Amino acid sequence: MPAPGRPAAAAFLPRERALVARLRSPAAVQRWLRAMPYNHEKGGESLRSFRRVAREGSAHCLEAALSAAAILEPHGYPPLLLSFESVDKLDHVIFPFRHRGLWGSVARSRDPGLHGRKPVFRTARQLAASYMDAYVDLTGRVSGYAVCDLRDLGDYDWRFSERNVWKVERWLVDHPHRPLRMGDARYRRMLERYKAMITQGGGTVHRVEDWGRRQLAYPITKIHKAHYLLMNIETDQKTLGELTGAFRFSDAVLRHLVVKMDEAVTEPSPMARAAEEESSGEGDRGDRGDRDRDRDRDGEGERFSRRPRRDDAASGDAPPSDG
Repeated sequence: MPAPGRPAAAAFLPRERALVARLRSPAAVQRWLRAMPYNHEKGGESLRSFRRVAREGSAHCLEAALSAAAILEPHGYPPLLLSFESVDKLDHVIFPFRHRGLWGSVARSRDPGLHGRKPVFRTARQLAASYMDAYVDLTGRVSGYAVCDLRDLGDYDWRFSERNVWKVERWLVDHPHRPLRMGDARYRRMLERYKAMITQGGGTVHRVEDWGRRQLAYPITKIHKAHYLLMNIETDQKTLGELTGAFRFSDAVLRHLVVKMDEAVTEPSPMARAAEEESSGEGDRGDRGDRDRDRDRDGEGERFSRRPRRDDAASGDAPPSDG
């Protein structure tokens, strides 16, 4: 007999049973999801069950988390979700699990930094905190997290339904989230170290601009977004060589570029001006879209992707009620 709330083996289609039998560990499920195309919802917004994801072969973050829960539940893993809230209301959902007392996760995202984690965290809070750096961009920062048990939904069919399972999303939005604050200490320490190298060499830092996380022109070691920092400095060649050497040997710096100027530049760059307009509500929000977590869940609203999927989808009707 299956455990209470767990579906019997007969509830799975033959192809699904074979998939569950093959994917016996979180690492195996993570590899399966990473090889799967991301669901950009070009045919309209969706929140598909495990059955539909397995059949259609693509998933966004919440669909991937539901699929991981359905696949790993027969292997003894509780069907949990870990929901992140962000200050810009573009949220993210992963599947958390425990192995030998330590927490890890399975996740799918268009940002590689938001994929799964190995089970090395002592608490769910530590696991959630490991996503904070990767979550930061011009508008995004984790503000809270919640571990939710899908068994609390009772008989609601999030595993095999042929309809969009919007109730799961509404349930996550309504679930209380614990505060999770991110300090700026790590970023500031790195920046201050580089600035100290310049000033200790007798140089001057004329301008520092933090452009946040932005899309790379091309992937670098499978990374698609990175944090951009612009520094205008005045220094000698020796100090510049030490600085660029530090960049080359730092695993936190993907690429760097040095441009020689005829005179010091101190006024804000076009990127900084655009970011200021964006933060004041005067500019376009760019590739993150503008979606509100507080909208009616039966109408148009946030679909819990770390990346805005609405911008990628073809225009269509609002998602239907799940009844």
